[in-house]
Amino acid sequence: MVKIKDPNYLKLLKVFDELQKIIDGIDSRRRRWSELPTDLVELILKKLIPSEFDLLGFRDILRSKLVCHSWRSVAKSCSSYAPLCQTPWLLLHQNNRSSLFDPAEKKVYKIRNVYQDFPCARCVGSSHGWMIIFYEDVHSQESMAHLFNPISRSRMLLPSIQTLQSYRISKGIISSNPFTNKNFFVVVACHGGLAFCKHEDKSWTKFNDALSYLYDDIMFYNDKLFALAMESLEVWDCSGSSPIKTVHLQDSLAHISVDHTYLVESLGEILRVGKGGRRNTSHFLVEKLNLTYGKWEKVQNLGDQILFLFHNQLLSLPNQCFLGCEENSIYFGMSDCVTHCGQEIGIYNLQYNMVRRIESICILIGEHLEELKHCYNAQPVWMVPNPW
Repeated sequence: MVKIKDPNYLKLLKVFDELQKIIDGIDSRRRRWSELPTDLVELILKKLIPSEFDLLGFRDILRSKLVCHSWRSVAKSCSSYAPLCQTPWLLLHQNNRSSLFDPAEKKVYKIRNVYQDFPCARCVGSSHGWMIIFYEDVHSQESMAHLFNPISRSRMLLPSIQTLQSYRISKGIISSNPFTNKNFFVVVACHGGLAFCKHEDKSWTKFNDALSYLYDDIMFYNDKLFALAMESLEVWDCSGSSPIKTVHLQDSLAHISVDHTYLVESLGEILRVGKGGRRNTSHFLVEKLNLTYGKWEKVQNLGDQILFLFHNQLLSLPNQCFLGCEENSIYFGMSDCVTHCGQEIGIYNLQYNMVRRIESICILIGEHLEELKHCYNAQPVWMVPNPW
């Protein structure tokens, strides 16, 4: 007899055994799993939710939705009230090939080309499993924008970039999951300030009382928008019809000369990371926000976290997510451009203030994986996969 060791299968098997007595009481004509009453299917899925987090695992939902139509409906219903919980995945792309790397299981999954319908596209951000893609329409020659989910292939049209009257867009983010909340905001940092649109808006709207130049970074945290410029931080309340500025913190970076600053949430703290220099001379300053006293405090130890900086995305992850990661370090792309040879990765150690480099992201993922034998020539994109 072949023994199946897949932990996901064993987990489901245990759930099914627990429900067997209930199932035995059902008419024999309805003992097929695809014909189980929806309340029992929902009970099965709830068994997959860790009680201490009340969160659904992406893989469990994805597998459940493939069983049949009724399981798909219940899985979709559960997803609407229980948020997904897992480590962000890394989207890699080369020409017409796209792949997703799952750090938790150390696996690479091939998916359809994410840019197939978006010529001359660039991804300016990713939130809640949706990419924010700007591209050139080949027929109208107009600059277009879409939200796109690479897992479900769902998409939502955003207002034309022309209505922004700005073509320099550094980053885009989404306030909430478009699948569960149709009142979401899309916010972009562009030359001339901040702009937003809501679901089904026909144009972008500039923020009132925003800075008139380009922001370094933006992020949503606890339903608030944090907007970072070189020497100031703004907090905006986006719960109403228009964003309202609630905090403006003026502060200069200390001890170090930097060219750009980034925001990231790490273990419940908001970090500001300043980067200066280039390649082997790169240096970083990490600070955490003390909003009570309106100041930034220097951070010298990241704990069990490491920071990843690619293009306009800064992410905090447990250091065990990748192979042989150095503790208390920042991993960053050595260049904003990715060539056909891939992108070199720099590693900055906060304790020793030193930089070393590795040839590509593939070394961290695992060179033994057949799917990664080729190089990637597009910017990696971090995203939390969303099955809907």
